[in-house]
Amino acid sequence: MMKNRILLFDRADNFFALNNGYQNFEGIEWGIGNVQNARKDFLTHNNCSTVIVHSSNPRDLLQLQRTKAKSIWVLPREGGGAEWEANLSELEKALAFAGVVVCTEEQGQQFEALTQVSVTPNISLKKALKSVEYTIAVGVGAGIGNMCKVMPLIQKLSKHFGVVIDVVCNPSVPNSHQLFTQNEWVGKSYGKMHLATYKQYKSVFLTSCLGDLLPPIVAEKTYVQRRHYVFWTLCRFMPELMYNFFRCRRLFLKGCT
Repeated sequence: MMKNRILLFDRADNFFALNNGYQNFEGIEWGIGNVQNARKDFLTHNNCSTVIVHSSNPRDLLQLQRTKAKSIWVLPREGGGAEWEANLSELEKALAFAGVVVCTEEQGQQFEALTQVSVTPNISLKKALKSVEYTIAVGVGAGIGNMCKVMPLIQKLSKHFGVVIDVVCNPSVPNSHQLFTQNEWVGKSYGKMHLATYKQYKSVFLTSCLGDLLPPIVAEKTYVQRRHYVFWTLCRFMPELMYNFFRCRRLFLKGCT
């Protein structure tokens, strides 16, 4: 597949694609089509590496599940609301499946109120395109202390790779994943671990504070901190901010100082 071949799917006769400056991205070849044609054979024929779906209907995105294409869900400013409330399971699944969700702040608040997936609003298309190429998730323990102290790790990974990071939270504290909303380093956060299985990741780092839980996330490479050292002997007196970084270089930051 050609890495610079991206298809835009819309329901409105390509008006969105033609009037939002996509042709100005250097090094990218754009294709345009109706969202109803987003099938595997169509994507293969067009040498597509990434799909951008401009629609408020979750089903338009979910039809891409069998194609294994990297996806960006761009929400139009109109639509949603009652339509989403009528089928919350599809909405939640679509939010979890999307490589990156590009939405407004108001839409992000609706998602947070209706589902167990929180989405950071106003992610730029440039960052979204990069983020679907290298997908990273970090597993975090419950409790505000764990979440605050793991943020330097999330920030470091985001800045180093230039992508947004997804956060998988221990579900023992309800709605704790909402703490990560409005964070520029985070793409989305999951309040239920099984939701992270709808998206395939390049790298997953499960921090020590997650405990012994192993969410069944699909990833090319997974690193579980607690499998590589005995916490109570090696890191018992180590500052928590430091041990969240412990050994993560082996998975992510090779060659990074």
